[in-house]
Amino acid sequence: MIFVRDPVLGEVKTRLAGKLGEIKTLEFYKDCVTQMLSALESSGYPVRVHYFPWDRGESVSRWLGNQHHYIPQEGSDLGERMASAFLRSFSDGYSRSILMGSDIPEFTGSILQESASALIQNQSVIGPSADGGYYLIGFRSSSFLPKAFQNIRWGSGSVFQDTVNRILETGLSIHILPMLQDIDELEDLIDFLNRISPGSLSPFSSKNYLDLRNRSKTGEIE
Repeated sequence: MIFVRDPVLGEVKTRLAGKLGEIKTLEFYKDCVTQMLSALESSGYPVRVHYFPWDRGESVSRWLGNQHHYIPQEGSDLGERMASAFLRSFSDGYSRSILMGSDIPEFTGSILQESASALIQNQSVIGPSADGGYYLIGFRSSSFLPKAFQNIRWGSGSVFQDTVNRILETGLSIHILPMLQDIDELEDLIDFLNRISPGSLSPFSSKNYLDLRNRSKTGEIE
């Protein structure tokens, strides 16, 4: 399961847009989702796209194509929407489910494979992000823990640790994945572009990204 937002100008990655600009930020977000969906599809596992807001299904399917299974995110906050996605998946018969965000351009099929394999030996899996949150979480149907999504300080730097503590307090086993960087600020994007090899991730090999990386190295942007 991947959580996506309808790519409307000014409504995605607003912190990044404050410095990068709304048009370039929208382009980045769309490229990021394309990259992550490619990694998910290469795994061979079923993929569900959970979109937000709930009434943007037609817009999102026009963007990403009709080959995907689209489901609206349901709930009054992020935690409720995540829990609802798991409950929907398990009620549809899946025995293991993994949920991730859509702003992790370095996410790979091998990380998904590790996550799925981890749920054979463990009751849960989580992938920490560098800002203190997490980019992925998964459960078996028999060990799903709704309270992992309740009363969490979303957006704070303690989301990952608070969630891990909640899971361990319940006695569930957990596998922790490698840390990855989600992209919320311009600094995050520049670090990402400087870290990857040119041409290694095709959506981010365009002239626009190369120019952004070069300008950061010459001090034109910070």
